[in-house]
Amino acid sequence: NLVKSQITSGFQGDGSGVNPTTDIITFINKHNFDNGEQVSYITNGNSELKPFKEDSVYFVGVEDSKSIKLYDKESDALQKVNPVNIVGISSGFHSFKTLEIAVVLDIQINLLRFHL
Repeated sequence: NLVKSQITSGFQGDGSGVNPTTDIITFINKHNFDNGEQVSYITNGNSELKPFKEDSVYFVGVEDSKSIKLYDKESDALQKVNPVNIVGISSGFHSFKTLEIAVVLDIQINLLRFHL
């Protein structure tokens, strides 16, 4: 089945999910974001992670399947220069959500095993 959806990925706003020294945000699960993709910040009711602002838009620079840095410009994200300088941590569960709606292939595989 093809499903239209925005990608949302969550992380802990504390030191386990945010590293102000490296400006890296590490998600609980794989984030599925692409380099240069636009995302908006969601606090989920927690204090904002500085300098990010609720509903503000940033560009993703993928570090690995669970980690990203954020950039104010798409060109910086693609070149991985001038990341947003994270100046502290917060608490609770925070998220980033893509602005674009992606078409995702949702597959359910049922395996049958027969014993002879």
